[in-house]
Amino acid sequence: MKKIENGKLKWLLLFIVSSVGAIAAIIFLAVSYLSAHSVDKYLEAAYRDVGAVSPTEEGLASASDFNSPIDFESLWAVNKDIYAWIEIPDTNINYPVAQKKMNDEYYLNHAIDGSKDKKGTLFTESLFNGTDFNDPVTVIYGHDMKNGSMFGRLQNYSKEAYFNKHTTIKVYMPEKTLTYKVFAAVPFSGKHILYSWDFDDENQFNNFIRTVRSTKSLLVNFNYEIEVTSSDKLLILSTCLKSDNSKRYLVMAVLTDEQK
Repeated sequence: MKKIENGKLKWLLLFIVSSVGAIAAIIFLAVSYLSAHSVDKYLEAAYRDVGAVSPTEEGLASASDFNSPIDFESLWAVNKDIYAWIEIPDTNINYPVAQKKMNDEYYLNHAIDGSKDKKGTLFTESLFNGTDFNDPVTVIYGHDMKNGSMFGRLQNYSKEAYFNKHTTIKVYMPEKTLTYKVFAAVPFSGKHILYSWDFDDENQFNNFIRTVRSTKSLLVNFNYEIEVTSSDKLLILSTCLKSDNSKRYLVMAVLTDEQK
């Protein structure tokens, strides 16, 4: 009789421990979800604050009196590492861009508010890029998230119709707005681009472009009408290739306009 009672007691204790663990997990997930969404809402508000005008509409002031359509003061209240905002009109890519000095891997697993988050944040590397987009090539990294967030839909550029429709990339900064035109979307090797090529060297710049142009794949799209030279400034959006995480998928664009 005592053995039966002891068995029941063990099962009861196991049930209690399991229940407490499950409740704790649910609370943790709920808090994480609400925290992430509160940050997203805050960032969305910052995006809309300046006259409640979309950057793709009439929010830009004249060159003599520039006023960014992004409320960077509000963004800096969340995180002073934010230095730009990227938008590809009519897509879900509409995010702040950050850079953590001396810790280029930080935003691989941290949200824009600094909390741990596997989706990370769009970022550039301080070891290779400044925060003014004046380098010959600037690379923005983002995770290929399964839910489509961050750069989860970047590989849509492998579809010709999508590539031809979404040709403009906007980068907003406190003191200027940059407009880029997409000229290539390609799967690429896992090489670190900014480490492997010296883009201040004209020959290496041109060799890189030739390497990109020579890519053979069903996922490739090019706009051959856009000529790219070593005097241009390029923007590369980089994420994991969906079919092979050891490789990258790149969307490449050239600077065509700068408003200050």
